[in-house]
Amino acid sequence: MNAIATRATHEYLTRVRTSLADIPGTEVDDLLDDVRPHLADIAAEIGPDCTLRDMIGRLGTPEQYAAELRSAGDYPPAPTGTTNVSRRPRLALWSMLIASFALMWFALIAIVDGAAEALFVGILLCGTVIGFSAVSVVRRGTGAFEELPEVVWLRESYDSPTGRYLKSLAPGWWIGAAFIFVGAALFLTRHSDAALALPIFAASAGLIIFAGPRVGTNRAWLWATVPLSAIAIGSVLGVPEAMTDYARTDYRQPAVLMPGMNGDVTNIYGFTPDGKPIPDFYLVDQDGHPININGAKCGQYGMESAGTDNHFPKNTVTDEGQCKESRETPFTVAIPQSAAPTTSTTTTTPAPTTTVEPAPAP
Repeated sequence: MNAIATRATHEYLTRVRTSLADIPGTEVDDLLDDVRPHLADIAAEIGPDCTLRDMIGRLGTPEQYAAELRSAGDYPPAPTGTTNVSRRPRLALWSMLIASFALMWFALIAIVDGAAEALFVGILLCGTVIGFSAVSVVRRGTGAFEELPEVVWLRESYDSPTGRYLKSLAPGWWIGAAFIFVGAALFLTRHSDAALALPIFAASAGLIIFAGPRVGTNRAWLWATVPLSAIAIGSVLGVPEAMTDYARTDYRQPAVLMPGMNGDVTNIYGFTPDGKPIPDFYLVDQDGHPININGAKCGQYGMESAGTDNHFPKNTVTDEGQCKESRETPFTVAIPQSAAPTTSTTTTTPAPTTTVEPAPAP
């Protein structure tokens, strides 16, 4: 029997065991020891591609099979009101999934904003939730978790040809995610707090390579691989936006803000010494870097951002019933006149006079 058929019989037996949970454990072990060879024979008859769905088609659902075992062994019917049995496994599963989704957004923010501390905070908060749910699964085993209806549905979906193809790609994903972590760490080196990101991504790369191949034999490793995969996906999704911001601000010529430009300045006007407005000019600092602020424009639904640049004066946009743009200077200013420059006086030295002696008379 190959690995696929073995996994199908194991999953079938796991669900049978869960349906017999009210019977003493030793008696359940004896029952399963008796039916295990029968299930192996059925899987062998179906063939090497035997799946859980095929087993159910031949024998009925594991719950129905467990009911037949109860009847044959004179055991009482399964107790009613067993829905509470799956409450803790379901809580552990969904808390892990929700926390992983949040981790994906923390990773995306870290990449887009270059804020490695955002990922650190996300791991601290979401990792605590995931840790508590993982402890619950490890202590109680993965049997109850694997029998949740949503997990059973997902597992049966993976028994389809498409599902088996996706599972065949899993080893490549573990390696690919590790490379994503390395690339994300290098991407964040352009920021001053990259030192905080390096150990996080390095540990993530090592853990996903270690835990990924072990998921097939121990589902508890999902509590490591799913959150790590979420971080990798968030990192990849954040790169295009981060690169767009990178190109917009042009880090080779970084935009700088004038002192006091904390969002209160929305436009800058220039005037000549005689008080005439300058209709078109650009601002740069002492190193030739652009001095940028955000502008506005009229869009399809009214006023919207026009992006950030150092071209002034920017449009004056009014949105009172109908959006209008204007580049006219809305005011005049009095340019202070500097004191008239003092002119130096030049002292002229009078030319020397020459006395001509009269000639003697003849």
